[in-house]
Amino acid sequence: MIKIVLLYAFLTLSVQANDIDKLLQSMNIEQKCGQMTQVTFDVIEKTPRPTDPDENPVNMTKLEYAIKTKNVVIYGLDSIHGGNYIRESVLFPQPISMAGSFNLEIAKKVGEITSLETRATGIPWNFNPVLDVGRQPLWPRIFETYGEDPYLAGKMGENYIHGSQGNDLKNRTKLATCLKHYIGYSLPFNGRDRTPALIPENLLREVFLPPFEKGVLAGSPTVMVNSGEVNGMPGHANYHYLTE
Repeated sequence: MIKIVLLYAFLTLSVQANDIDKLLQSMNIEQKCGQMTQVTFDVIEKTPRPTDPDENPVNMTKLEYAIKTKNVVIYGLDSIHGGNYIRESVLFPQPISMAGSFNLEIAKKVGEITSLETRATGIPWNFNPVLDVGRQPLWPRIFETYGEDPYLAGKMGENYIHGSQGNDLKNRTKLATCLKHYIGYSLPFNGRDRTPALIPENLLREVFLPPFEKGVLAGSPTVMVNSGEVNGMPGHANYHYLTE
């Protein structure tokens, strides 16, 4: 995963990709972990947080330490239905509502606009699209999916990726996408987020895998791993799903 993320970073910074292995060999474990750590805003904000909306909430000393000392510089956001972390950005219906339109051009256009506005803030990486298939109505994040049909979810995700990335990740109006959450994240047994799932292999292959295959073939450079567990094995430790 660190190699994939560094590859993405090289693409956006116009550096030669064949330098990745050389860079990795020069990095220690702490540096590699630092590049993979997505710190939340509260780590660098002033304490207590200013109540005045016009006052800068960032503690510049903490920010300098995070960037210059700890090297946490590869960063992304979850712009799921537009740049929802950006003031005055265009907000769109949630993905499940967009899927209800069966309009692939809408998915592509949303990708284009979301990328333009998110990239303008200096963020070049989006933790989207969500390619989990929505088959568990109790799951509280089902609105982030493109619904219950794997074919439709794959096609909507594919077009979103094309709109978001275009043909050149170095383009300053485009974002690198990240497929999530590989795999089986959206079918927790009890419906609660990040709780265990019990999914037969044939169901994983027929329903949950195809949208991710579409996303990879569409050119998405990164994938977010399921932070729960499937069939008794944590997603990040699942050699079968991640490697085989």
